[in-house]
Amino acid sequence: MNPFNSNKIELQEYIKNFVSQSDNFTDFDSFSDSFKASIYANKSLGEDFMQKVGFDLNDTLLSCVYSNSECDSSNFWEFTTYDRGNCWSFNSIHYNSTLIINESGQFFGLTLELFTGFDGLLIHFYY
Repeated sequence: MNPFNSNKIELQEYIKNFVSQSDNFTDFDSFSDSFKASIYANKSLGEDFMQKVGFDLNDTLLSCVYSNSECDSSNFWEFTTYDRGNCWSFNSIHYNSTLIINESGQFFGLTLELFTGFDGLLIHFYY
């Protein structure tokens, strides 16, 4: 999944600056690869930058069902990595209690519907 949210102003400003310094892109893939490499190579941007230009869980998480009950962003632990952007862990060890299920399968595990950043493209996960 693309770690960058193109609606974020900080990202738009970085892209404008990046394009103004480089004009030798032959296609979108060339631009995309060079752009990502510039961010990953520029460690001075750090995790703060990745957090600012990444997706928010509340914008990404469209539905969450765990053990046949609704769940939400409060069931996730958020962390940011320099190379992956904003990440979330469900039922993390960072909480005082963990959620336990006694049966497996689509209706007893975790079911997520996520917005990928592209209209019409959703991801459904069943654990």
